[in-house]
Amino acid sequence: MVDLKGLIVPPTTPFNKRNDIDEASLALHIEYLAEAGVTRLLVNGTTAEFFSLLPAERLRLLKIARRHFSGAIFFNTASDSLMQALQAAHVAEEEGADAMVAMAPYYLADAPVEGLIRFFNELGASVTIPMVLYNFTKHTNNAITEKILKEVDHLGIKDSSGDLSLMGATPNYLAGTSRRMVEGVKAGAAGFVSSLANFLPELYVKLEASLNEGDMELAGTVQGEIIAKTEEIASNNEIGAIKNEVAALIKGYPCRVRLPLV
Repeated sequence: MVDLKGLIVPPTTPFNKRNDIDEASLALHIEYLAEAGVTRLLVNGTTAEFFSLLPAERLRLLKIARRHFSGAIFFNTASDSLMQALQAAHVAEEEGADAMVAMAPYYLADAPVEGLIRFFNELGASVTIPMVLYNFTKHTNNAITEKILKEVDHLGIKDSSGDLSLMGATPNYLAGTSRRMVEGVKAGAAGFVSSLANFLPELYVKLEASLNEGDMELAGTVQGEIIAKTEEIASNNEIGAIKNEVAALIKGYPCRVRLPLV
């Protein structure tokens, strides 16, 4: 079993002048996160611009992460079709991911619930590594509901909806918003996923430790610091803003994003 308790960080993807993945910069970033105390990564997540990556590039991210990170790696299999998601799941297993993260298929809005249940069950049954579901209704228009959670074998759920109501229907609930981490853990969440930890890993590791120790007063203070720094970089393009912050920490890290981001 993979431990979901605590912090999971989804690294950004650096692109060089040719718009290819900058492997050296990604390796430096991953090593920086590990040195700060990060023990879990979500590879190929939304923050990594998975929607702009070719399948071979998504695989490359996983290989780079596995070479430079000894902690747990979760690999996002998000796709608009079951066949592509199955292919990604096999890649995740073969290349050493500790778990896969599965999002509802996007583009086809309001898919039938029975179809979504079968989608996730077929995906989960195709590999031996555990499956963490990923609820991001804003982008999929297919919400993961309590019914789906009850009928799909899964390890946990990363919930980016900001709604904690699904917590009781899953073995492990992961809060997907930086503003409700302490509230989520107090309510029973196992952990949290935050893109802002890309450039604030020390604060997030401190938050993780305080929550594990049950020091809710310190945890609340640290979360307040995180929120304050979040407001400093408020942007319509959060991924680009995060890359700018990472570039200030890691020499030579490129701030480029792929279109349609700017």
